[in-house]
Amino acid sequence: MTIRDRIFDKLAEMEMTQKEFAKRTGIPETTVSDWKKKKTNPTAEKILIICKVLDVSPEWLLSGVETHGTRSNPASIIAVDVSTDAGLLLETYSGCDAAMQARILGYAQAMSMTRIKGKELEKSLSKEEIRELEDAEHLESVSDADCPFMTEEQLKEFKRINL
Repeated sequence: MTIRDRIFDKLAEMEMTQKEFAKRTGIPETTVSDWKKKKTNPTAEKILIICKVLDVSPEWLLSGVETHGTRSNPASIIAVDVSTDAGLLLETYSGCDAAMQARILGYAQAMSMTRIKGKELEKSLSKEEIRELEDAEHLESVSDADCPFMTEEQLKEFKRINL
């Protein structure tokens, strides 16, 4: 089965017309029609938008292999719509130099670690200390005074710059 076959099978399954598909993907109706009439496949730059509209993975569209369940390898590619928060974050991250990217990753990892540890430590932290941690997560830069109760390792990870 070809890419074209999978697209048209999925359209039939979803009861979506070629016209609606063309409108939702931004691909001209004549192009979609040509895939069917001339038995051609879409070009590479159209794959991700097709996958989004059809709600399928690129792996499935290109190969027919399902990536769900326990028999397949986890997906190593994530398609993100640039109009979402995640898309904006990735677009902003991509526009940064390597040092700033490292800093962003450090903040993200540290915030994830403090949230996990925060849940474990909530019993031993005062409400004021928890509030300080939450406030520190929103600061543009962090100093030792911002998080006096964090371990050196947590603070180092939180402040990681230019690694």
